[in-house]
Amino acid sequence: MQKFNWFARFKTPFINSLNRGVTPQVIYPALFILTAVVYLIGMFCIPMMEIDAAQYASISEQMIREQSWLQIKHMESEYLDKPPLLFWFAAAFIRVLGYHSFAYKLCSVLASGLAVYSTYRFSRLYYSQDVAKMAALVLASCQAFFIIAQDCRTDNLLIGFCCFAIWKISSYILNRKDIDLYLGFIGIGLAMLAKGPLGLIFPVFTIGCIILHPKNIRSLTIKWMWSIPIVLLMLTPMCIGLYLQHGWKGIEFYFWTQSFGRITGQSTWANDSGPLYFVHTFLWSFLPCSLILLAAVWTCFKDMTFAKKPLPEYGTIGGMVLTFVALSLSKYKLPHYIYIICPLAAILTARYVLEEVNGWNASKWFKLAQLFLLIGLATIPIVVAYLFTDSFLTIAFLSIPGLIIGYWFIYTYGESKKQLIYYSILTAIIGNLILNAVFYPRLLKYQSSSELAFYMLEQKIPAEQLVAYKKYGHALSYYLHTGIPYETDLTQALGQPQSRYIYTSALGLSDLKLANIPFEIIKEFDDFPVSRLNFKFINPATRHSAVATAFLIQLKP
Repeated sequence: MQKFNWFARFKTPFINSLNRGVTPQVIYPALFILTAVVYLIGMFCIPMMEIDAAQYASISEQMIREQSWLQIKHMESEYLDKPPLLFWFAAAFIRVLGYHSFAYKLCSVLASGLAVYSTYRFSRLYYSQDVAKMAALVLASCQAFFIIAQDCRTDNLLIGFCCFAIWKISSYILNRKDIDLYLGFIGIGLAMLAKGPLGLIFPVFTIGCIILHPKNIRSLTIKWMWSIPIVLLMLTPMCIGLYLQHGWKGIEFYFWTQSFGRITGQSTWANDSGPLYFVHTFLWSFLPCSLILLAAVWTCFKDMTFAKKPLPEYGTIGGMVLTFVALSLSKYKLPHYIYIICPLAAILTARYVLEEVNGWNASKWFKLAQLFLLIGLATIPIVVAYLFTDSFLTIAFLSIPGLIIGYWFIYTYGESKKQLIYYSILTAIIGNLILNAVFYPRLLKYQSSSELAFYMLEQKIPAEQLVAYKKYGHALSYYLHTGIPYETDLTQALGQPQSRYIYTSALGLSDLKLANIPFEIIKEFDDFPVSRLNFKFINPATRHSAVATAFLIQLKP
């Protein structure tokens, strides 16, 4: 009984002092800091994932090695797929910071930061500071941004510079400062250097819907004509490189075939995705606020059509819907293509929560559905991570105390209208913390290309003596910072003057045995295409049957 009384005497002054020192405003920066921590863990603790991120990193490495900045090559082939901006930025960071995962990922994470900041500034032009801050936090903590912060592609730069362009041009429309207009055009040029004409289409859709508002029509002046020379000037280095390397075919591919050709059928890229592919794709990529977004979009359309209620701006809903429809018309779709509309979705979500339903005033069915969603978001990462580690204590330490303390903190000190979305964001942060700190590092142990590179660096095996035969990974060239020859013919693989070590699969090993080539197996590596997970691989009981083996072989004289 005395111990209880002592605890009660201690508890009261502790809670009172905490109440005096904590305000509801503390929760917002705390969640932002936690989001940044998850980003940093992804930068420093997760190797490059095959195929896209590792391929782009290897192209950047080759750009440095060959000092070829305008004409892009991949291995021994001419490269004509993505514009060069990501490779230029990545190569610059790699030269300064070295051949590390974080050096390649840094430019993409900074671009994500630019997107978050630009979303805040754009929102601030039309909405309250609360809505603008909440929109930035929703964007930073959505699943799409957690993914591209550690699996870096061209989309990071595209989103960052598009958001910057939309913010600056919108600022010009409202304030008539010429410098904002010109900076917006520079942002469009950089977005097109990142991923082609989509860097123009998305800002045009969004800004076009803003200008259609009667009060903004007068902002259209002759100054807008400066967009043509500014954007062309930004694209000139790339166009020179395309022409020198591919002729007019390269120019046509960049400005038409790669983007619009996927709609007209001129592009050879096509998959089996239907017209509704991006519906479910975007819903999971915008977690944990997908359900809130659906309600926000419905409310927005209802206000415009039935209630005839004017909106502060029409660029957010218009740019999101038009871009969604345009991308859905493409005959070739991948999940990360739709991430471009996440900033606009974040603004709609924040406006709905803080101005329309005022947080917990939503219907009980809506809150119940969001609760079940949060239970899933908290449970799935824990279960998946546990399947790849023997230490449940590590996962419990990262998740359970964080959720309990965070939920209690939000309940005690958070403003009631923000609690629902704060609970959602905290759950997403904890879930992705588990994924980045526990799941992905163990998953990448099954990526033989990066594991081989780390092994060779550790054992100081000369990378110049390695040849890849019937097995290749782009991470090899990046981490070993040299071009690794890849051959599918055994005679050519053995005929390489530097051939002493061979990286190969079980099929390649069989070829060596049939040819009676003397060799020694130096190391075996588990091998699985980690970007294409399936239940057979995730289940520990059947994982061994889903995993192949890659070999590092030393040839004998």
